[in-house]
Amino acid sequence: MVGLHEDNQQRSTLHAKLIVIDRRYVFIGSLNLDPRSVVINTEMGIMIDSPELADILLSDMEEIFDEVVYRLELDPSGILLWHGLDQGEVVGYTRDPQASWWRRFSVNFLKILPEGQL
Repeated sequence: MVGLHEDNQQRSTLHAKLIVIDRRYVFIGSLNLDPRSVVINTEMGIMIDSPELADILLSDMEEIFDEVVYRLELDPSGILLWHGLDQGEVVGYTRDPQASWWRRFSVNFLKILPEGQL
């Protein structure tokens, strides 16, 4: 079991999703909404039927997202751009700003493996 101690060399990441559907349903979890994630991956999520919770989450979403989420877009030549705020300053990047060189290398290397081996 991996603990959350300062001397631990492993780094955990969370890739949670928050989805509000029709201002009524709220999905929270790490599960991608595709067949591979549902059948193969060991991820999960919860769907909540609550218009009240949906309203609370949506009320300040844009303001909160501006402070903690990168906005992604493709430029005309197909390059992925990351836009966000860093200590209140507008920033832009052409690669994941919070991924180390090793993490980017690992992800790109794993892309060449057959899907069945991942």
